[in-house]
Amino acid sequence: MKKNFVGGAVVIAVTAVAAKAIGALYRIPLTAVIGAEGIGMYQLIFPVYALFITLTSGAASASVSRLVAETLAKGENPSRYLKTALAIFSAAGAAGALLLAALSGTIAGLQGNGLAVAGYFALSPAVFFVAVSAALKGYYQGFMEMRPSAFVQIAEQLLKLVIGLLLSRYFFKFGLAAAVAGAALGVTLSEIGGAVFLSACMPLLKGKTAGLSPCRDNCAKKIVSLSVPILLGGIIIPAGFFVDSLIMVNLLKYTGLSTASATAQYGLLSGTVSSIVNMPSVIIVALAVAVMPTVSKSRTDRDLEAVILKSATSIKLALIVGLPATVLCFALADNILPVLYPTLGAAEIKLAAVLLKISSLGIAASAQMYILNALLQALDKTYVPLKNMLAALAVKTVLTVTVTLKAGIAGAAIAVVAMNVLTTILNANYLNALVGKNLKLVKNISEIMLSGVIITVVALPLSAINVGNAVNIIITSLSVAAVYLLCLMAFKVFDKTELEGLPLGKLAAKFYRKV
Repeated sequence: MKKNFVGGAVVIAVTAVAAKAIGALYRIPLTAVIGAEGIGMYQLIFPVYALFITLTSGAASASVSRLVAETLAKGENPSRYLKTALAIFSAAGAAGALLLAALSGTIAGLQGNGLAVAGYFALSPAVFFVAVSAALKGYYQGFMEMRPSAFVQIAEQLLKLVIGLLLSRYFFKFGLAAAVAGAALGVTLSEIGGAVFLSACMPLLKGKTAGLSPCRDNCAKKIVSLSVPILLGGIIIPAGFFVDSLIMVNLLKYTGLSTASATAQYGLLSGTVSSIVNMPSVIIVALAVAVMPTVSKSRTDRDLEAVILKSATSIKLALIVGLPATVLCFALADNILPVLYPTLGAAEIKLAAVLLKISSLGIAASAQMYILNALLQALDKTYVPLKNMLAALAVKTVLTVTVTLKAGIAGAAIAVVAMNVLTTILNANYLNALVGKNLKLVKNISEIMLSGVIITVVALPLSAINVGNAVNIIITSLSVAAVYLLCLMAFKVFDKTELEGLPLGKLAAKFYRKV
C-alpha cells in the first residue's frame, strides 16, 4: 500500500483537527458575546448556508480529485479539468450567492425568527468563494498534494475567529441580529482569503505534468456526470439539517416554549453540542478525501487486492477514531461542557450534557458513514450511498417530528443518531456484496468493538471522580488512550503490511515487536 494514501490523510487530518479545535474555541468567546439565543440564530443560518454550498460546489473536490487521479494514471495532463471545473463551479457559486440573498427574508420567516435576515445577507457572498476554493482543492488532491487544502483550513479558521469576533463585538451595540451578522461576515471574509491563497499555490504543481500527453476528455461532460450523483449523495445531510432549521424552532414553540427559548435550545444542540460531536468526523472526512482518489486509481488499474486492502484499512481507522470519541463524549459530557462553555447557565449546561450523551452514541456510526460513502463513490457506485441516505433521512425526519413533540430537543438528537446508524448499516451491506465479505476485517472490527467495551469500563468510573472538570477530563482521557492502545496491540488489529503503510509505520512496527 502506498504511503501517500494514509500520509495524505494525515496531512489533512492533523490540520483539520487543528482547524476544528480553533472553530470549537471560537464558539466559546462567540457564545460569551451573543449568548445561547445568538448561537441559536447563528445555527439557523448555517444549515441553509451549508445546503447552498453543497448545491453549488459540494461535489467539486471529490469529482475533480477523482478525475485528475484517473487522468494521471493514464499518463495524461489533467490541466483542462481545472479550467473547466473553475468555469462550472464559479458560475454555480455566483448563482447560489445571489439566490441565497434573494430568499433570505422568506427563509428567515419560515424558520420562525425573522431577525436572521441580516446574517444571510452577510454570509451569501461566501457561497461563490467556497465554490472556487472547492474546485482548486480537488485539483491539488488529485495530485495527492494535500498541503494547500490543509493549510487553508487553518488560515480560514484563524481569520474567522479574529475577524468574526471583532465584528460581532462591534455590531452588538446595534442589537443581537447585527452581532450575528458580524460573525457571519467574518466567515465570508475568511472564505475570500482562502480562495486567494489556493489560487497562489499553483506553482506547487509545476513540473508534475511535464512530458504528459494532452488530455482529450470531454471535461465538462465528465465533471457534470460524476458530480451529479456525488452532489445528490452529499446533499442529503445538509438537506436534513436544513429541514431541521425550518421546523425545530417551530416544533419547540408548539410544545410551549417562547421564540427565544426555542432558538436557544436549538442553538445548544446544533451549535454547542454538534461542534464537539463533529470533531472526530473531521479526521474521518480527511481520510475520505485521501482515500477516494487512491481507491479510484486502484479501480482504474483493476487492482482488486489494493482496493480491498485500502478499504479495510480506512474502515478500521475510521472505527478506531470514532469509538473512543463515543466513549469519552458520553462519559465526560458533564465535565466537557462547563470547561468549554463557562458562560452558559447551569440549566443550559445540564440540558447540553444530556444532548451530548445522546449525540455521542452516533459518533462511531457517523465515522463509518463518511468513509463508506467515499469508498462507494471511489468504486463508481455513487448512487448507492444516495439511496441509502435518502431512506435514512426519511426515518430521521419522521423521528424528529414525533419524538421532539414528546421529548423536546432531545428528540432531534435521537433522530440524528438513528440516521447515522441506519446509513452505515445499509452502506456496509452493499460494500460487502460488492467486494466480498472480508473475514479478517470482520474479526478486526470485533476486536476493536471489544476494546471499546473495555475502555468504557475504564472511563465511566474515572469520569465520576470529583477532582475538578479539567483534571477529570485529562485523567480519564489519558487512561482511556493508554488502555485502548494496549488493547489494539494485544488484538493485533493491524498486521505488518498495514502498519508499515501508516505514518511512522516502521517505528510503530518496531515498537510493537519490542512490546
